[in-house]
Amino acid sequence: MEYDADTESFVTYVKELHGVSTFGDTELEALEMTAEMIHGYIASMEERGMKIPLAASKLAELKRRLEIPALTDGVIAPGVSQGTLCSN
Repeated sequence: MEYDADTESFVTYVKELHGVSTFGDTELEALEMTAEMIHGYIASMEERGMKIPLAASKLAELKRRLEIPALTDGVIAPGVSQGTLCSN
């Protein structure tokens, strides 16, 4: 995380996930936005059948920490798909 004086915000980067980045007005907000961004990234990549650039064990740990439900044929619960979760 770094502070960007020009925008007066805290910026995070996740280089392991294609360099995705987000920001927040406070450090806590930046971390919350990062968790949300990672969740959306994983959901989107899985929904499109794309490879997530992490070892399986690291991806499983990340999903566990972010409480991302296991994907079962694209459906999390009846009427709720991965696309539904990441379309904010």
